[in-house]
Order: sequence, then C-alpha cells, then structure tokens
Amino acid sequence: MHPNPLIVSMADAALFRYGALDVALAAVSPRYVKWRTFWRQAAADPARHWERSRKARFRRRTPD
Repeated sequence: MHPNPLIVSMADAALFRYGALDVALAAVSPRYVKWRTFWRQAAADPARHWERSRKARFRRRTPD
C-alpha cells in the first residue's frame, strides 16, 4: 500500500501546512515520491497514461 498524494495534498491544505506534510512524507518515503511522480505525470497527459497502461496490461509475461 502506498500513500495517496491527493489525500496528502488535501490534508495539507485543510491543516494550512502549505506543503509541509508533503515534504515530510517525501523525506521519509521514497515510495511516496515514486507514486506522487507517477500520478503527476498521469494528470499532465491522461491520454498518454491510458495508452501506456493499456499496453502494459496486454504485454506478454514470460515465466522465469
């Protein structure tokens, strides 16, 4: 499970922390930074995101 960047930003705004929660979480959780970056890229170009996710779903996986 990973922290949801949208929920973190909403809590940040509701508590008037002005980004402090986001910065603190990013400092201790590389996984949060990874998912935050992923969702920012998806929001910036939704069509590209859906195209890439569609390709990933249908990619053949070979057993190791």
